[in-house]
Amino acid sequence: MTKRKAAAFAAALLAAAAVFGLSFFGARMGAAGSGAAQAKATGDEIGTRSIAIPGFEAIQLKAGQHEQSVSFYNPAGNSCYFQLALILEGEELFTSDMIAPGEELHDICITQPLSAGVYYDARIRYRSFDLDSMEELNGAEVVTILEVET
Repeated sequence: MTKRKAAAFAAALLAAAAVFGLSFFGARMGAAGSGAAQAKATGDEIGTRSIAIPGFEAIQLKAGQHEQSVSFYNPAGNSCYFQLALILEGEELFTSDMIAPGEELHDICITQPLSAGVYYDARIRYRSFDLDSMEELNGAEVVTILEVET
């Protein structure tokens, strides 16, 4: 084997060992850190139960009116109530009453009518509450886009 081939083989072997080592280390870190990431993304971890938080890529609203039709819901598998708020640029446009697991909210009234356009700084804030004690559990904020049409 020539020196050039030997050097290439050694470099490939070293690279493979590095990839394996980093993959192993990354998998271990992912396993250790996944609970915190999942809790942040899904709201709350209670033993083996978790709270599913719906995400919305975009929400369509009608321009110039307070009354809006939406499809906000609390997944049936959750064991908590939801209270959610629709927020635009830091201002709450709407806050719901408690939404039980498996229930949907279709008609809302926002605090101010919006002009037609696309709003990128919108969020849905979820607060979760125990079904029995009504103790507040963890919450989450989901980024969304408001598409306001005439």
